[in-house]
Amino acid sequence: MKPLIISIFLLISILVQSQETKLAFTDKDHQLSISTEYLALSFSYANKIKPKLNIGAQIQLGLGSRFLLSGSNYKYNDQIITYGDQYLVDKPDVFDHHVDVIKFQVFLRPALSKRFYLDIGPYISYGAVFTKNNETISSADEQFSFGLETSVFYTFWKMHIGSRIQLAKQFSGSAKPKTYYYGLFLSPIVIGFNF
Repeated sequence: MKPLIISIFLLISILVQSQETKLAFTDKDHQLSISTEYLALSFSYANKIKPKLNIGAQIQLGLGSRFLLSGSNYKYNDQIITYGDQYLVDKPDVFDHHVDVIKFQVFLRPALSKRFYLDIGPYISYGAVFTKNNETISSADEQFSFGLETSVFYTFWKMHIGSRIQLAKQFSGSAKPKTYYYGLFLSPIVIGFNF
């Protein structure tokens, strides 16, 4: 009889414990996460200001790769540089390799559900663009960038996976003349841990 009572007690305690729901990551008052994309590591902190709404900041160091989806013409002193100009072609190449070396972002984190959330806000970064010529890297130019970044993440266990999209104004750092363009960039895979 004693083993039967102990077995029933253990079964009931397991069932009750399994019915307890864990707090969703975005419901926590203080949210920490570490993410990686390509060869970059980022650290994010967010604080709950309202149910399902958080505010936070992120810093990223390393080689954060992003791909140009679309870009405007190069501009110099608000003049469009054309093919006839002796300095540059008129548009950035989507096959150039864009890298953020250091990036800082302030964001709002609305929870879309218990498993999905967004990080959306302004960012500023310093990095480089590597220009390809016949499948080899022919030149590198430092880039300064600022704009709006939106990230979408799916959480499971203590991990998250997602992607980032940036609408940015890119400034060339060392090209003569100093130029800029607007671009839409994608970081397709971001993986990390939530604490």
